[in-house]
Amino acid sequence: MVQEKEMRMQYNREQGRKEAEQGKGESAVDLFLSRFKSFTEIQKLAIPVVSKGINCIITAPTGSGKTEAALLPVLDMLSKSDDRKGIGAIYITPLRALNRDLLKRIEWLTKGLGISMAVRHGDTPQTERQKQAAKPPQLLITTPESMQNLFLSPRLRNALSNVKAVIVDELHELYSNKRGAQLAVALERLEQIAHKYQRIGISATIGNDSAAEFFLCPSGQCELIKSSTGKELNISIEMPTRPLHEHKQLKEQFGLNAQAIARLERIAELVRTSQSTLIFANTRQVVESLGSKLIYLNSIEPFGGIGVHHSSLDKSLRVEVENEFKEGKLKSIIATSSLELGIDIGTVNLVVQYGSPKQAVRLVQRVGRGGHREKEAANGKIIVANAIDALESLAITIEANKGELEKQEIETNALDVLVNQICAIALEYKEIEARKVKSIVTSAAPYVHMPDTLFESVLSFAAAQHLVNVVEGKIRTGARTRDYFYKNISVIPEISKFLVKEVANNKIVATLDESFVSGYLDPGTVFITKGIPWKVVDINNNIIYVQDCCNT
Repeated sequence: MVQEKEMRMQYNREQGRKEAEQGKGESAVDLFLSRFKSFTEIQKLAIPVVSKGINCIITAPTGSGKTEAALLPVLDMLSKSDDRKGIGAIYITPLRALNRDLLKRIEWLTKGLGISMAVRHGDTPQTERQKQAAKPPQLLITTPESMQNLFLSPRLRNALSNVKAVIVDELHELYSNKRGAQLAVALERLEQIAHKYQRIGISATIGNDSAAEFFLCPSGQCELIKSSTGKELNISIEMPTRPLHEHKQLKEQFGLNAQAIARLERIAELVRTSQSTLIFANTRQVVESLGSKLIYLNSIEPFGGIGVHHSSLDKSLRVEVENEFKEGKLKSIIATSSLELGIDIGTVNLVVQYGSPKQAVRLVQRVGRGGHREKEAANGKIIVANAIDALESLAITIEANKGELEKQEIETNALDVLVNQICAIALEYKEIEARKVKSIVTSAAPYVHMPDTLFESVLSFAAAQHLVNVVEGKIRTGARTRDYFYKNISVIPEISKFLVKEVANNKIVATLDESFVSGYLDPGTVFITKGIPWKVVDINNNIIYVQDCCNT
């Protein structure tokens, strides 16, 4: 506690906010310490740096308090600002679910400091968007895609002139792909409005420090703030071959061999003997297949409630599984990467990876979900089916324990993103010099080394397709500009989806890719989703009507 008091006093001195002299009430740091009593190591390292307005990346294991390390000084900056008009800070996450979690996580802090806060993403109702435009929040939580829209609303664009800090969460998920390229250009477009603002990145796993730093801060210094001690990973690899019991019903129901039954039996035992278990598989198909077998096994030989979680399930079902796990109603969840990031599901005592994780960075991220507190060891089991998977998992585990993660590189010169951003900037300015657009784009890390000829070729292509008009070196909007921009605002590959609805109550169960539907489903077909077998009743207008085979 002595160290925390000294740090708090030093922090208040540096901020020039001694309560006796200014009477502005408690700071975010004061409020935080009144609840949590002490700082974690990464918070002690990062808070003084962030409070000075220095660009930085904060990296530490899951559960270390990185979010608060970045936010506490930013919230204090917002609370002490004499000008509370406009958006003072933006918090960007790659998932809408993370937006929802962050809102709940820090609401008590923002209320205590009198800071207005809002979330904006693709599901935000129009009425809420109108409220945000009329009275912009001081702290806006958003996604890379929704940030694009801020530039095109006149009132919100004006509100961006007050931005003093931008926080990019789960930085490792963005800097090496096209979503990151789009975000990088948006950060440079923001520079044109807000000028020099502080950039803060947060991540539990970064395989390439220099690439991440350059991505976030291509034109200036970026300080890397890293925890001195990584989370202890206790990972073991198992290849069960012989079940301890016959499990006749399970064998007959699914036609399984001894090895497959042994793997299911071992996972069931791990769930039974652990307080809470998170099970990862690499694809939705494996999650559904494994989930259905475990759910059936649990129904005949109970080992604890189990839920299924992946991005194709309806949002309400995912939230229900998350909440039931957090409340202890479920002992385990089997998931894809949908739970790999920092969605709050409460305490996880054990992480099981089914099959090789394929990457050290993925293994660290997943196993790191266990032991969700600083200095608490994370326990992981990798259950494999064959010797090749076992050897691969062993090599990956050795790399993970050494901290030798795969080095991801920045996505460079993505031309589809470039065309979309040219259209976006044209919509923002209505008319702008082509050389100014090039200057903005090439300030972003993914386009720093783009040749002049490449930019000119892409601009000519966009003009030829009537996406923009180019007249005397100036870019103007055209007939197709707005339509093209909004249809391509997401760089996540668009796949035609079918809704799965329960015929009895018209409730949405899941969504399925068109390729799966066309290749496997017809009226009468039985398939698995949510870990439950469903029978197709009808397929009509991109809706699959189903009935639950377990309740018919």
